[in-house]
Order: sequence, then structure tokens, then C-alpha cells
Amino acid sequence: MKLTHEEKAIVAHYINSDPSIWGAFKEYWPFLIPIFCIEIYGLFNSDIVACGMGFVFLSSFIVWFFKQGGKSGQHLKSALQKYESEVSAIDQ
Repeated sequence: MKLTHEEKAIVAHYINSDPSIWGAFKEYWPFLIPIFCIEIYGLFNSDIVACGMGFVFLSSFIVWFFKQGGKSGQHLKSALQKYESEVSAIDQ
């Protein structure tokens, strides 16, 4: 069975990742903490620009998150289809 580099990377990522909410937080905290800091700053100082920036950054993160999930899902699906065609585990 020959997997592409992207398929191998996604399979390795899913095998080695922590499926809990804490695991997801550990993976994405570098992106989320600055966004929340901007939002908190804007709320405490009544700064509409900072709140707007935080909203734009959070919206951008959500779009990026779903886009990455879709791409990795495609690679994982492809790898699983290759595995199934090789092993035929579903038919048994």
C-alpha cells in the first residue's frame, strides 16, 4: 500500500494526537490566547477597535480551522480507502 506524504502525515498526526478537549486546547493555544487577550483588553478599556480586531482574528481562526480540518479529512479518507482496498476489513 502506497500512501502519499500528506496521507502519512495525517495518519501519524491522528495516531499521536490527544483526542480530549485538553489535547485540542494544547494544540491551538498559541493561536487562541493572543486573540482572547486582545478581546479582554478591548472590553476592559471600552476600545471598539480592539474588540473588532479580536472578532476579525477569531473569525479568521475559525475559517482556517475548518479549512485545515477539511484538508486533513480528505487525506485521512484517502488513506483509509487505500487501507480498506488493501485489507478488505469491511467485507469480513
